[in-house]
Amino acid sequence: MRRIVGLAFVVAGLLGLVLIFGLFNMWMDRAYNAWAYANPPLARMWEGEADAGSARLKLTLVLTRDEFSFFDYGDGDSQDSHRSLSGRAMLCDSTGRRQSYSFRGVVSDRRAEKTLLIFTPPPDEVPGLRPERMQLRWDGGIKLSGEGELARALATGGTVISSADPVTGHAISFLFHPASDLACKTP
Repeated sequence: MRRIVGLAFVVAGLLGLVLIFGLFNMWMDRAYNAWAYANPPLARMWEGEADAGSARLKLTLVLTRDEFSFFDYGDGDSQDSHRSLSGRAMLCDSTGRRQSYSFRGVVSDRRAEKTLLIFTPPPDEVPGLRPERMQLRWDGGIKLSGEGELARALATGGTVISSADPVTGHAISFLFHPASDLACKTP
C-alpha cells in the first residue's frame, strides 16, 4: 500500500511540475510575443494597394502564426523565439493578372513593429510583378504598412528585382487594412 501511495505522490509531483512549466512558458510567450495575443490581432487577413511604375497592385495577405509548442526548444538558435509567421498572398494588378503566393515571416520584436516576409513563387507563375520580400510595420491596431521588394517574372523564366518604383525611384509602399476575403479584384 505504501508503494502505491508513494507512486501516486511521485506521479502527482511530476504532473504538477509539467503544469508549472507549461504555465511559465505561456507567461513567457505572452511577455515576449505580445503581438500574438493582441486584440485586434496581427495574424489575420490584410489588404493593401501600391503603385509600381505604371502598374497598380493590390495585395491580400493572410498572416498566420506558426504553431507554438511549449516543449519545442528549437534547434538551439537564439533567434528562435516563437515569432514565425506563414501564410498566403494574392496579388492582382491593373493588367488583370492574378497570382497566389506562399510566404514565411519573422516578427523581430515583441510588438510586431517590424516583420519581414519572404515570398515563394509558384511553379506555374504567370509573367509579371511579384512580391519578393516585404518589411511590415504594425501599429498594434488596424494600421499595417509595408515596403516591398518586387521582382518581375519574365516570360523566359528569369526575374528582375527592384526595391523601388522604376519611375519615381521611391520605395514601393503598401498601406494595408483588415480584409474579409481573399477575393482579389483588379485595382
